[in-house]
Amino acid sequence: MNNKELNIALGKLFNGIELKGEKYEFELMERVESQIEKAEKKWKEAQSDLKKAKDTLDTTLTLVEINLPPNLKNAYKAAKELGANEIVNKLDKIESKRKEIVKQVMPLYKSI
Repeated sequence: MNNKELNIALGKLFNGIELKGEKYEFELMERVESQIEKAEKKWKEAQSDLKKAKDTLDTTLTLVEINLPPNLKNAYKAAKELGANEIVNKLDKIESKRKEIVKQVMPLYKSI
């Protein structure tokens, strides 16, 4: 084998190795692109889920902080005027539940 043939053979050998390296890099690039696309999709899903959760928490807080207190106050007043101690006790339990809901919901609401 002369030098020219040797150079051609070495060129083919190195081209083959280089092509395999490029193919490997291309596969890595495809994998990286696929992973970032999946991450973007998951992030969009998370944003949507967080929006839904925030809307639900808004509704919950409206119920327990705005709508319920005046109704409880009126119910307490009426029950006490009637001497309905059983109803007053039930209203006390409802007020305790209301406070517990606020206590649990507020940190979540502030974190979103």
